[in-house]
Amino acid sequence: MAKPSSSLALAGLSLVLLARPAAAQSAEGAPAPAPSPRAAVLSAAEARAVAWYGTPYVAEAEAPHGAGAVVDGVDLTPDGSRGVTRRFQLFDRLIVTAPAGRQGAVGDSLLLVRRGPVLGTGQVLLPTGIAVVDGIAGSLRTARLVRVYDVVAAEQAVLPLPALPPVDSTLRSSGGRETSIVWIDGGAELPSLQRTVVLAGGAGTSLREGDRLEVVGDGRRIAGGPMLPGTRAAVLRVVRVTPQGASARLESQAQPVVSIGMAARTLP
Repeated sequence: MAKPSSSLALAGLSLVLLARPAAAQSAEGAPAPAPSPRAAVLSAAEARAVAWYGTPYVAEAEAPHGAGAVVDGVDLTPDGSRGVTRRFQLFDRLIVTAPAGRQGAVGDSLLLVRRGPVLGTGQVLLPTGIAVVDGIAGSLRTARLVRVYDVVAAEQAVLPLPALPPVDSTLRSSGGRETSIVWIDGGAELPSLQRTVVLAGGAGTSLREGDRLEVVGDGRRIAGGPMLPGTRAAVLRVVRVTPQGASARLESQAQPVVSIGMAARTLP
């Protein structure tokens, strides 16, 4: 992950503070009208985008490659200090460096991520927010934080916002494909609803966005008797699939424990 030097940040800081954000404009050049109250209700497509961009996912080894970085915030803290320990809130303006090979033009959308654990040949990336570039100051950019998924802080990676893939509308199979849980966001054995888990195999298991899987607890053996069948512990819904793993949200839970290593199989 690229980390801007202190000299870079200080050299461009005065320019950044003078950078003027681009005002929202309509097609005719007039200020855009304020959204109606109904705009606060997400459509199905918007809800899908929020979930897809905000879900932790497994990328290639040593990702993110060619990332920019969050340098600092534009506004000073109440005590006038700056530093990497700052935490940013929705609509804060950030100072960032653009990803490698990207101009970082005004209006460009950026995905902020932090690294999670390494899973085999993949690297877990946890999205923390989305920012939109609103000013240019030499090699630095200012960007407005328009969505927050997790703690946003200095030194996090900055990536171009990827295009949302189209919904796969082809006919799904009858179910029964098996995989297992390899990572749980936060590492809890009692994850709450909508918590993210990563399933082994990724695209190689033919899992697709929207697939539902049941998580099955291990069967138990009665002393001196037969093995009891496994018990459904939870139901997952796949949100994002990469070649390295499939990310799913906990949709419902029937047993208290969902843990790494538990089997999951697709539902019809």
